[in-house]
Order: sequence, then structure tokens, then C-alpha cells
Amino acid sequence: TMTLKLFLSIVAFLGVVHGIAFLIAPGQIATLYGMPTTPPVVLMARFFGGALLAWCGILWSARSFRDDVAIRSILICTAVAEAIGVLTAVAGTVSGTLNAFGWVAVAIYLFGTVGCGYFAMSGKALAFQS
Repeated sequence: TMTLKLFLSIVAFLGVVHGIAFLIAPGQIATLYGMPTTPPVVLMARFFGGALLAWCGILWSARSFRDDVAIRSILICTAVAEAIGVLTAVAGTVSGTLNAFGWVAVAIYLFGTVGCGYFAMSGKALAFQS
């Protein structure tokens, strides 16, 4: 079974990979998703990459938190953000703004949403003991 620590590691890793890609190669990533590589798209991709890296730092740090309230708060906030990502990626893919690769984004966001919801609502102690 997946532990919270493993789940947070996976979500953080996925975010770091995407965050770095959006910072270093925003035009290529936009093209991969079927979006134009206009200056505004490239700029927003870089903003998104920076936000992803910051959030992944929070998730990575939460792996060793010793406070259930803090961990649960991070999980709930992340679940909300991930659910918004699911809806946005589905809408973008269905409308044709994103190409079929948009379904990969849907899958990643859905994994985060379900995992965060599962662990946040589990009722189990979440804090890590040393």
C-alpha cells in the first residue's frame, strides 16, 4: 500500500520535473501540449513553473512534519488546487485548447486530487514520528 510519505514524494517529484521544464523550456512544453509559443504563453508557463517548484518544496517538507493539523491542511489545500487542475485540463483538452497530451495532465492532477483526498479524510494520524 502507498504511504503518505511515498505519495508526497511522488507528487513532489512530478511537480519538480514539470516545474523545471516550464521554467527552462516553456516554448517546447507549450508545443507539446499543442499551445502556441507566443510571448504571453511563455511568460505564464514560467510563472506556473515557479509556482510548481515552490509548492513542491512545501510537499517535500511535509513528508517529515510532526503536526497532523499542518499535514491535513496541506493535503486539503493541495486537493482543492489539484481538483481545479483536473477541471481546467479537462476543459482545455475537450475544447481543443490543449491537444490529446492534455489527458496526461488530467491523469496527473487526478492522481493528486484522489491521493490528497484519501489521506486527508482517512482519519488516521498523519504526523511522522522520529
